[in-house]
Amino acid sequence: MSRKRNKASFGNSKHGNIRLYKRDLVGLYNEDTDKIVKITLDKDDKNQTPKISKIINKWNKRVSSYCRPILNQKFDLIVSANVSTQLCSLASYIVSQVRGSHIYQDNMLQFIHDVSKQHVQQIKKMLSTNGRAVITSEQYEWADPYIHPLAHKTGIYQYVKDPRDMLQIEIQNNIELKKDTVPGRVTEDMLDGVTILERREWIWTFNDGRHYLVKGWVVQGNS
Repeated sequence: MSRKRNKASFGNSKHGNIRLYKRDLVGLYNEDTDKIVKITLDKDDKNQTPKISKIINKWNKRVSSYCRPILNQKFDLIVSANVSTQLCSLASYIVSQVRGSHIYQDNMLQFIHDVSKQHVQQIKKMLSTNGRAVITSEQYEWADPYIHPLAHKTGIYQYVKDPRDMLQIEIQNNIELKKDTVPGRVTEDMLDGVTILERREWIWTFNDGRHYLVKGWVVQGNS
């Protein structure tokens, strides 16, 4: 959600001086997405991976148009709270379900990364000079295998016994080394071109069986 000092006129519904709008920011809600979901659900399809790879290649060619700046205005305050990891939640699901080659997996994860980077670029373009943006993003997921059925796919619980330990720098270094990170996360290297005023991190208890380490930044626009 973004807010401007003067009334903006881009929304579908109005609440005071804030207008809410509904848009497909990523551009993945189309017939290709319908196809890829059907292919993913068909576990007996022996050509599952090449079929999906063909669609992903098409997505990669259009990645620069994803998260396109649908708003050409500048804002004094922009808040993006754990948004980037949800932009490609479908793609992340496909990565977890389809047994493809390492090349396929790497290409898919790179696509998710590129879309998240585009999201951050859009925020920076919409930020006014000296305007502020608050950006938060999940970094690591810790899941209890006795409570959460997908815990075996995260891997972190195997070497991190308590989710609060994810706050320790040595644990974070180990997680980064093993690449047990949340697809689509925002990382600090994406925040070039803006001034970081503050950075924080904390544990978010999603439910009894799932915990996330979240990092947050307050940044200021420079141009």
